[in-house]
Amino acid sequence: MLIGLGFALAREHAPDKQTKDKATVVYAVQMTFFFCWMIWFFNLGWRGFAAIWLLGMILSILAMIAVYRGISRLAAWLQVPYLLWSIFALYLNIGFFILNR
Repeated sequence: MLIGLGFALAREHAPDKQTKDKATVVYAVQMTFFFCWMIWFFNLGWRGFAAIWLLGMILSILAMIAVYRGISRLAAWLQVPYLLWSIFALYLNIGFFILNR
């Protein structure tokens, strides 16, 4: 819910179309990373690849926070729990990979 609310705030407070488009692109990229990570990890069982993919997702979340911060500080802060969850998910993903080889 916070991810969507942050996106809505960023779109609403963006000063021009170019900034709105930038916020939309970073949001779409990180959502694509998340969607694909679920497939790699849960459906295909590619635990090692999923961990590497999750690193890319974390970087895309950081990029999203950076873009949102230039638009709305609240929108950026609303993404912090998602970032923390993703870092914890990476820890779990790596642990699962190591323990189940």
